[in-house]
Amino acid sequence: MSVGRAVEVKRPELFIGGVIEAWKRNKNIKAKIISPQGPLESKIKELITETEKKYGHLIDLYLNLNKAEVERIYKGGGIFVFTSTHEEGFGVVLVEAMQHGLPIICTDHPKFREFLGDAALFFTDKESLAERILKLAQDKELYKEYQKRSLQRFSMFSPKETCKKWVWLFEKISSI
Repeated sequence: MSVGRAVEVKRPELFIGGVIEAWKRNKNIKAKIISPQGPLESKIKELITETEKKYGHLIDLYLNLNKAEVERIYKGGGIFVFTSTHEEGFGVVLVEAMQHGLPIICTDHPKFREFLGDAALFFTDKESLAERILKLAQDKELYKEYQKRSLQRFSMFSPKETCKKWVWLFEKISSI
């Protein structure tokens, strides 16, 4: 599953390319893209149509969902794939994925590594993305381990913990 606006920085074509590479070795992989509107919306639709024609597999595309619909898909999700470039600000969708205990596969960049720590598998291109997808899809114990890591990492960024950190910061500042 991939979530994000239909913009270049999200690299939806990389997600689709990685899924195609995974399909070549395991036809049972299912893919979903959740996207609000964006300039690449028609391009994503074209890529999905081409992919379906060429490989006979459909990538489910969900556009402009409300929060409850997105929540339902997160709850039924399998693996969260984050293909954004380093130009991405802070990926709130990563926090959402961790909150739902989804194993995460993420672009290999120092800022994402710092944020996710050992709660994610990292990739550099569509081939390494496909390898990570297949690894989690085929190894149930590894999948469960990354579910656990995701939830543990979320606990560091939960609203409750974040509030504690803000209170600490404000107390420090006010004592200066």
